[in-house]
Amino acid sequence: MLHRLSRSPQKPLFDTLANANTLFLHFRFLAHTFVAQLCSYVYDTAIRGHFDSFLLKLSTPKESHSEHRFSDVFELARYHSGVLDNILIACLLRSGQKAAGDALRMCLETVMELGVLAGELSRGRVEEYQAKSALEELYSAFKRRVSRLVGWGFHDQCCIADLDDLLPRSGCWRYLKTRSWKGKGPVALITYS
Repeated sequence: MLHRLSRSPQKPLFDTLANANTLFLHFRFLAHTFVAQLCSYVYDTAIRGHFDSFLLKLSTPKESHSEHRFSDVFELARYHSGVLDNILIACLLRSGQKAAGDALRMCLETVMELGVLAGELSRGRVEEYQAKSALEELYSAFKRRVSRLVGWGFHDQCCIADLDDLLPRSGCWRYLKTRSWKGKGPVALITYS
């Protein structure tokens, strides 16, 4: 939705405030990257990584891999339960991971608030100067929340090894981990080193 609302260079969302429009486009890029990488992590690492190993263990074993057979249905059920637990842990959905899950949820809520703000601005329900201050507040909140999520001690708090896969998937995450958020205005260039 954000891309659709802001793709026209002839009619930007912030028609008269160029700095606000630049900040919006930068924020839109970061939000899109965050959501895309999170989706990729959940499907590729958290779910598929664990479930594929389960399916491999269920497949017909070759003679040399006879240890893949389950002795009874109860052993299979225990193994399946362990796989599902690992998926829940990797998705930050266990009750012991409430703090980390809440941090992730707050990041996603900020992205949704950005979409609401863009929709209100495009419909003319909010003036540009009002939207500019709201955009700056949202951007600041997003930076703070993502920095907290990225800097979170997941290994100590949540026992997740797979979450490290989320961060290096994109050069944007290297940027978030190595660059200071302090500076004048949005950063136009993301380094992919």
